[in-house]
Amino acid sequence: MAWQRTSKEVRPDTDTDFYVAHEDTIAHIRETYEDTGKSISFSISLSEDTLTKTKTRVFDTEASKNTFVADDVIVADRAVFAQHCTDNNTTKAEVTDEEI
Repeated sequence: MAWQRTSKEVRPDTDTDFYVAHEDTIAHIRETYEDTGKSISFSISLSEDTLTKTKTRVFDTEASKNTFVADDVIVADRAVFAQHCTDNNTTKAEVTDEEI
């Protein structure tokens, strides 16, 4: 069964940038998960007031999701994201992590 992870990032105002992963991280995700079929979809949406960004990634299996979460590149990116949140007064929350 497929597995879905959804997270939200909330910023205090529209002058504050949302976090964007480094190009190397994005390339790693594409090559390791998207091009291999482990990640079968990814979407980003903004709230009407543009203060909340919702990201949803669907994996082919829970095992692929677990591999993604434990991936050293992804773990390092989460640390950079956390620092971005601290530095910019933004928050990140996991909304879903479930079988679909």
